[in-house]
Amino acid sequence: MKRFLLFLLIIIFNVLVLNKSYGQISVYFCEKTGAIGIATGVTNEGFERDERARVDCINKGGESPWPIVNGNSIGSGCYAVVRGRTASGANACGVAYGGNRTIAQCIEAAKREAIFRNATENSLSVYTQGCVEPLPPQKSPNNNQTPTVKPEWSDWRPFTAQDCNLNIEYRYLVERGFALNYQVHMWFEVRNNNNKTVSYTFNLLDSKDKVHFGDKHTTNPGETTRFVHKMSGDYIKKWQPKDIVYTTTGRPVCEKEVTQQVNNQNNPSNDSQKANQTSSQTNIMELISKKNNLCEEFNNLIKNAGNANPTFVDLCTGNQSNYSINDHARLNNEIARLESAISIMNKQAEGKTKTQEEQQRKQNELQKRQQEEQERIRKAQEAKRAQFDGAIQNGDNALNSKQYDNAMSYYSLAKNYAQNSNESTFAQNKYNQAFEAKKTAERQVRVAKQQEKDKKENLEYAGLATSVGGMMALLNDSYSYKWYAMKFQAGLGYENFPIYSNNASQYHVNNSYIESFTLPTFHMGFKSGFFNNKGVSFVLNPLLNAGFSALSAGISGGYVEYGSTATLYLSHKSRSKFKVFAEGGYFNREGNYSYDADAANGGNSATDDVRKGTFKYDIMKYGGGFMYHLIYDGKETYMRPAVFLEKPSFFTKDDKPVLNFNFQVNISSEIIFDFSYSTDYFIGGDVTYPTTLQPEKMKYFSIKIIKQGKLY
Repeated sequence: MKRFLLFLLIIIFNVLVLNKSYGQISVYFCEKTGAIGIATGVTNEGFERDERARVDCINKGGESPWPIVNGNSIGSGCYAVVRGRTASGANACGVAYGGNRTIAQCIEAAKREAIFRNATENSLSVYTQGCVEPLPPQKSPNNNQTPTVKPEWSDWRPFTAQDCNLNIEYRYLVERGFALNYQVHMWFEVRNNNNKTVSYTFNLLDSKDKVHFGDKHTTNPGETTRFVHKMSGDYIKKWQPKDIVYTTTGRPVCEKEVTQQVNNQNNPSNDSQKANQTSSQTNIMELISKKNNLCEEFNNLIKNAGNANPTFVDLCTGNQSNYSINDHARLNNEIARLESAISIMNKQAEGKTKTQEEQQRKQNELQKRQQEEQERIRKAQEAKRAQFDGAIQNGDNALNSKQYDNAMSYYSLAKNYAQNSNESTFAQNKYNQAFEAKKTAERQVRVAKQQEKDKKENLEYAGLATSVGGMMALLNDSYSYKWYAMKFQAGLGYENFPIYSNNASQYHVNNSYIESFTLPTFHMGFKSGFFNNKGVSFVLNPLLNAGFSALSAGISGGYVEYGSTATLYLSHKSRSKFKVFAEGGYFNREGNYSYDADAANGGNSATDDVRKGTFKYDIMKYGGGFMYHLIYDGKETYMRPAVFLEKPSFFTKDDKPVLNFNFQVNISSEIIFDFSYSTDYFIGGDVTYPTTLQPEKMKYFSIKIIKQGKLY
């Protein structure tokens, strides 16, 4: 509701204050029910169009609708109304209008307004659209254009074709315009100045004399009947009153009345005739005086109304003094017509006054509601401003106390209370500031822990390397000529092999990576030789290899590898210098890896690039080579190049094993150097974000320095 009020203020400001758009549409909206009230028209005189939109919204189920677009501006142009819903399910709408926009442009603008109100794009639908045509242009003193004329009633016309009864008259008015589409309204009024009720049928015909409307009406003496016909086009070209009868007798009004001439042979005396003549003359003068008084009253009414009247012109203007002594019927008829016309004008004047009073009352009520609404909006704005300032202050207090999560919550709340883009941007900047402070604090703690861990790992490696080195110094070896011999092996080394890692920071992009895991290693094993005094001998060599992530800032982890190899040597004699061999082995390798780029940079960066990886798999290796073997004074020296194929347990049966080269040298039974190298080694570990990986070849190498000690 608060977001809606902000949207409402923006629209009202644009329409009522800036007044840069046309006012061809009024829109009322109920956020609770989603009802939308629409009214269109070039003008909005007396807020009539606004009232129609408000009533339309209520009729569609709206509760307490608010004006989205209203005001006194006028104009033509296209419009569009779009409705939708927010992610939380609340109703929202957008309105666009203006004389320079097409319907398509209005629809797009209305959608942008709805999305601005947090409506989701896939929920939008066009509620209504259209264009309001302009009124005909007003005549300018500098051009020859036809002036705009407000539709007016025609003059009163005789109702009957033969003009046999001038006391029945009609007039008409034609309205042409646009609402949601082009419409024509034809209004008719029929007045009856007879002393009898009449009924009639009023037919409306097109240019081909086809009847489109033919309703029957009844008009009482001294009254006026009004009716209207509405159509979508200007196709009515003529009208035809028919079947005009007196309702009491059913006789046509144009039938000649039969009068009886009574000739009384026994006429009164001459004195009686003279007396009657004098009485008739007096009565005629009274009727003429009454008519003159009625004409004077009629004239005053016409002046006040500002409109001419054909009855007044017919009966009260020109030479009206030529009456004979026998014109009683004529005068009575004219007096009746005048009284009827005066009565009608009095009723019209009374109705017009009531209409004006009602319009003024409605306008006053509408203005009062608008003023109350503006006052309510002003108070709501003040309340939201207080809430905004309070949320910002609480966020600042939390930030100063290093309660970053609370600060971010308060700044986010302040953004909801923002009433304009400046306040929204200010709250967002505050939120970003707290967010960066939180990241910085967590980064400092994380880097400090990693640096402390690096120191500990370096010390542990130094101690373990010293112990293994001391152990190696105590070992002595010599060649055994017995059929069986056992030796103990210890050594140090350096190894590099590839693994997968994945992003482990909530502040960094989620990616998976291929890492070159390089680390110092330790080695121990037992070497058992069988048939050493024969040309065919066999060696079984259980091994344990371990790696520690020392000497590398920002990197932690390690691995353990254990298993055994079995080697078969073939030569002509036991002391032959050249031997060939075949070797196979099986090992289990598992470990973990972590990398912190900021710790690796000494805490001088702010990348929040933290990666972690784990791996666990088995390796089967097999291969062979040859050995140049010398024995002198109980000491052996040999060089042993070899090629091995290695296949990890996560390979499928269709995956080819990788090629690994090995070269081992034993110098006078004192020390052994072992070198391994592969140009395209397999990569182990779990992948969390496979779509971010780029395949590439990874190398493998290993260097070992081994010392043997003869046990048997």
